[in-house]
Amino acid sequence: MEIEQIKIKMQPGDLNTAATVVGISPNNASKALTRPNSKHFNALVEVLTKVISMREIMLQELLTPEQ
Repeated sequence: MEIEQIKIKMQPGDLNTAATVVGISPNNASKALTRPNSKHFNALVEVLTKVISMREIMLQELLTPEQ
C-alpha cells in the first residue's frame, strides 16, 4: 500500500499502534511518515499497511451476516 492510500485509510489509533510496534513515539511516527528518507519510514509503512488491512478484514467478518 502506498503512503497516499495509507493516509486516506488511516483512522484514529492506527498511528499509535504502528508507533508502538516500531518502538517510537506517536509524534516521531507522525514526523517519520512525512520524511521518506527517515530510518523508520519503511517500517511504519509496512506496519500501517498491516494494521489497516487487518482492521478491514475484521470489520468485514463482523459485519457480514453468517449463513
